[in-house]
Amino acid sequence: MIKKLSLVCIFMLIALNIFSNPVKASSGPPVPSADSAVLMNAVTGEILYAKNPNNAYPPASTTKILTTLLTLENCELDEILTVGEGPAQAEGSSIYLLPGEQLTVRDVLYGLNLQSGNDCAEALAEHIAGSVENFAEMMNKRARELGCENSNFRNPSGLYDKDHRTSAKDLALILKELIKYPEYLEIASTMTHIIEPNNKSTETRYVWNKNKLLQPSSKYYYKGAWAGKTGYTTQSQHSYVAVAERDGQILIVTLVHDSSADYYQDTINLFNYGFSNFKTNNFINKNEILTNYTLNDNTTIPVIAGDNFFYTTYVNSDSKASFKLNLLEETLNSSSIKAGDKIGSADILLDGKTIGSMEVFSGADHVVEQKMLFHSASVLKVEDKSINLNLFYIIGSILVFLLILIAIKNKQILSEFFYKFKRKRADN
Repeated sequence: MIKKLSLVCIFMLIALNIFSNPVKASSGPPVPSADSAVLMNAVTGEILYAKNPNNAYPPASTTKILTTLLTLENCELDEILTVGEGPAQAEGSSIYLLPGEQLTVRDVLYGLNLQSGNDCAEALAEHIAGSVENFAEMMNKRARELGCENSNFRNPSGLYDKDHRTSAKDLALILKELIKYPEYLEIASTMTHIIEPNNKSTETRYVWNKNKLLQPSSKYYYKGAWAGKTGYTTQSQHSYVAVAERDGQILIVTLVHDSSADYYQDTINLFNYGFSNFKTNNFINKNEILTNYTLNDNTTIPVIAGDNFFYTTYVNSDSKASFKLNLLEETLNSSSIKAGDKIGSADILLDGKTIGSMEVFSGADHVVEQKMLFHSASVLKVEDKSINLNLFYIIGSILVFLLILIAIKNKQILSEFFYKFKRKRADN
């Protein structure tokens, strides 16, 4: 009995300890093995996790996402590309393009993204810019435009060059822009693509997708994965970029300079962390009414959002974004405002901190009522009439006075005439 009571007491103590100190799930993010890593909200651009995000390393074939972006920005997919001597001799991975071979840009992009063909990268570079060197200049210019601050690209393929470097943050910015193109998502998610025989090749080529996050048979298959790109050279080590969607939220993972080759699992861990802990909130859409603003004449105009605005919060957060208007007084005080006129900007705030801004526009035409102006004009008109009337009176008075003078003068002349006439008769 004593032993049974002792066991009961022990179990009760254990239970009390468990309930009084519940186990808390770890809220910390997983730590990837890559030297530079970023988890980004693909809609807002907010970085949800970072490890040395600005450290630059050789990125190997993840370079090809920038080559793809420039191709989609400068070419039509059905354009015919003629392969030069240089691309046909490119080092590393290849789909074995032939000098003088003519293919569509679409086919070459499939070879670039699915088979990671370095020959495809150089062929696209020459087609767009005339040379690999010119294309590298385009790459660096476009990267700077996207906000990349730690990148220097020397070639379109990612072949090792000591000066060819980028960071996880910069790759995330490039991929964020690239996924705006449905053509890219279609290409990058295709499992197999066939390149038909052409003027130089009598054989049908097959290119297969190497991205294991998209392969249903792979242990790394990730439901909701849209696209990705691997990269590896001995000097560059492993790099990987990927994008995935769940419940309307789109996330990007970029990993650079990974010596352990754990990038697939690290990507999955980061995606799971991001989808489990964060949510994307829609504050307002472009052309929606942000508020109605009261003008000095007590009339109102709708203030229209100049762009979509999304922001990220933790999944359990009740925080809601607000805004602060910064309006252009000169525009608002003008005599008329047209629908679509820019009238200022709005700072977007979350928990008292500014998280972004947008331009705002008038949602309607508005003509300032000219009551005071009309009144002043009326007074001027009345005054003008008064002046004209007074002038009429003055001129009339002068004329009357002159007529009276003339009449008086005439009366004197007539009197003298009759006086002289009477005297002359009397003398007769």
